[in-house]
Amino acid sequence: MKKRILLVLMSALLIFGVSAAIAFATDGTGSTPMKAMASDGVNPTGSDGVNPTGSDGVINSDGVQAPAKVMGVKAKNLKGKKVKVTWKPVSDNTGYVVKYSTNKKLKKAKEKEIAKATAKTVTLKKLKKGKTYYIAVAAYLDNTNQTTGEIEELFGDWSKTVKVKVKK
Repeated sequence: MKKRILLVLMSALLIFGVSAAIAFATDGTGSTPMKAMASDGVNPTGSDGVNPTGSDGVINSDGVQAPAKVMGVKAKNLKGKKVKVTWKPVSDNTGYVVKYSTNKKLKKAKEKEIAKATAKTVTLKKLKKGKTYYIAVAAYLDNTNQTTGEIEELFGDWSKTVKVKVKK
């Protein structure tokens, strides 16, 4: 029976204020990485393989988690050079930001803020007829920093970009 040697490589990684250590095991034939473990010995991914810190894993210094990624974004052309954007609401947020542009990569995008946690629709107005617009949505959470007392906004991941052509 081969001896198992357990090497633990401890490195303090400071990622968003969370330290972690990575453990490696070897059976004599080479290194086989084990699951990454937080410094407190807790597996950073849940038993289902999902990261419990949210879709983007952003946690501020106070341990507050950013909202989840917005899903189900749809855009519909309306009469009068308008576009109606709808999405599935996300829990634990303060509001949403809708980013829209004629550029596919959303460069020089305009943003519209909806400061209502239960919002699931917004109408974009004064758009150019005949142009294709690319739209993405993100949820945000206003949080008061415990050390500085300042209000900071934690943003979740941006949704998939949807496109709509303004015809009417």
